[in-house]
Amino acid sequence: MCIRRIPALAFARPADVHDLFDQVAMDLPLTSEIGELVDYFERTYIGRTLASGYHVAATFPIDLWNYHLSTPFGLPVQPTPWRHGTTASMPLSAAITPPYGSSS
Repeated sequence: MCIRRIPALAFARPADVHDLFDQVAMDLPLTSEIGELVDYFERTYIGRTLASGYHVAATFPIDLWNYHLSTPFGLPVQPTPWRHGTTASMPLSAAITPPYGSSS
């Protein structure tokens, strides 16, 4: 379904996001739920150009959420939680220790 293209905008060139979003929005079926989603996404992540030509900035600018510049360099898209890295590299017995002073 075309709605899956919306999250894919995070990997497009930032300069192309506005045009690609417009194209995706035009391809979506016209239902009230999808209209609300498109409206929300546009207000929050894309920004709007009003009929008067005035541009209203998005709540979260494209440069804040777009991964296009980080993915070609092999950088992680989502940070790995620190606890995963520490617990994955030690045995379970080392991760679970008895309280100090207890006899075991």
